Amino acid sequence: MADTRSTGTPGTSSDTNSAKPTHRPLFKAFAWLSDATIDASPRRPVIPHRGVLDLIAATQDVVRGVGLLLQVLETDSLCADEVDEHGDEVPPIFSPTNQSSLMRLAIVSLGMLDARAEEKLSCANWQSGADLAEGGAA
Repeated sequence: MADTRSTGTPGTSSDTNSAKPTHRPLFKAFAWLSDATIDASPRRPVIPHRGVLDLIAATQDVVRGVGLLLQVLETDSLCADEVDEHGDEVPPIFSPTNQSSLMRLAIVSLGMLDARAEEKLSCANWQSGADLAEGGAA
């Protein structure tokens, strides 16, 4: 729709407010990769480097494992006050000590995965910076 603020008539050339603002956007979406890395990505092969594929596979394994572990721990905690058909309390699957150990396992696993991802992202950002410094990006 045309701007009608100054004349009330769309498309007239006497509209002084038709120039686009030149200010920079106030918000930039967060990205793990630098702009240089993203801009350089069309030059990269379609199939990611073996290290990236390994990271993707490890991510899938860890995320699925941690998700399953957390589901079991949650189910165990939800059943804490349940009784069986004889009126006896249903014993927990894990002792409080084992629950804590499993939670720490999940936390450490995700932390290690995060560290691997950070390493790969830093390497990609560094390499794209080196490509730009060498005049690799056009």
